[in-house]
Amino acid sequence: MFADLPPAPPPMTAQEQSMVMCLSVATTLRREDVGRRLWRVYLGRLRNRDPMRDWASQARPLTEMPYGEFMAHLQRCNAGLQPRRRSGD
Repeated sequence: MFADLPPAPPPMTAQEQSMVMCLSVATTLRREDVGRRLWRVYLGRLRNRDPMRDWASQARPLTEMPYGEFMAHLQRCNAGLQPRRRSGD
């Protein structure tokens, strides 16, 4: 009678949760260049991991987060944008 619902996506890994947090940081800074860059990079990484999941809808502005905690997340997200050195370089 009714079509079966599609299976639920698997739970997010810790790494995916961290990247979603970076999307939330980007959402908070959406009018700044750094916010747009964070959004583009982390959304791209998440879409490469699971293109079927709606990653953008999971980002929430972090307006209620204390400043110091927000800055710690921002630093961690920016550090994730640094090119990784290959061993032997």
